[in-house]
Amino acid sequence: MDELGSEADRLYALAEQSEIVIELPAIAAAETLYRVQKGHPAKGVELPGAPDDIVAGLRSFLPVSVVETTVDDLQYVAGSRGTFSLHDAMIVASYRTRETEAVITTDTDIDEQGVPVVWN
Repeated sequence: MDELGSEADRLYALAEQSEIVIELPAIAAAETLYRVQKGHPAKGVELPGAPDDIVAGLRSFLPVSVVETTVDDLQYVAGSRGTFSLHDAMIVASYRTRETEAVITTDTDIDEQGVPVVWN
């Protein structure tokens, strides 16, 4: 898997020190589990480990807080009317309804719709 961009890496380091909170929408965690379980690559690279390893990491050492999908998120998704893929719409919905500062991603579709993204 690609290394984190410099700004994303900086944010994760701050989260490891409990200086900030990184919220991970449950849909992003679930997609990662699915890709690992099915052997689907991400950006052409096979993801290492097993789904149980990911869950264990989320429970014990990864510096993220998994956030559930809310009805307000679903309302945003319903109103997005094809602007985003379902996955991206749910990520953007979480960003908007939880009023976070940005989305940590390399996804240009999200960036092109005016959502602040962080990577490099």
